[in-house]
This record gives sequence, structure tokens and C-alpha cells, in this order.
Amino acid sequence: MIQNVRPDNPAISSVGTGRAIRVEDLSAWVPEVGRHAAMVSYVSDFHLIMLLTLAALPLVFFMRPQSALSPVGAPHVMD
Repeated sequence: MIQNVRPDNPAISSVGTGRAIRVEDLSAWVPEVGRHAAMVSYVSDFHLIMLLTLAALPLVFFMRPQSALSPVGAPHVMD
């Protein structure tokens, strides 16, 4: 993201000041770029969590309730 914050970018020019943009002027953009990068990573984390949840969802079909025939507290033994 920071690669586009440079003096020759017309979108970040000093409009109305009548002077060329300086490196000191560009340093004011650094916190904004940092906030933007943090927001993008935050959204990407939620996207990853969604994909992991969708990938784990089929495991629900392998779960089954405890059989009504086995008494409470009985050891679990494979049939």
C-alpha cells in the first residue's frame, strides 16, 4: 500500500498550494496507511475464520448423540 504514496503520484499532490509535494508532506500519510493496513488484515482474519468454520462444518455429521441404551456413567466401549 505504501508504494503508491510517493511524490510523483498525482492523487496525493498538494492541490492549491502551488508548490511541489515534499517528502515531509508524504510523512503525514504514514499513519493513515498503517490504519488501512490494520483494517485490511483484520478483515482478512475474519475471512480466514469463516473458511475454517466452513471446512470444519462437515465434522458435525460425524457426531452422534449418546445412545439411550447406555446408562449414565457407564464406560464408553466400542461395539
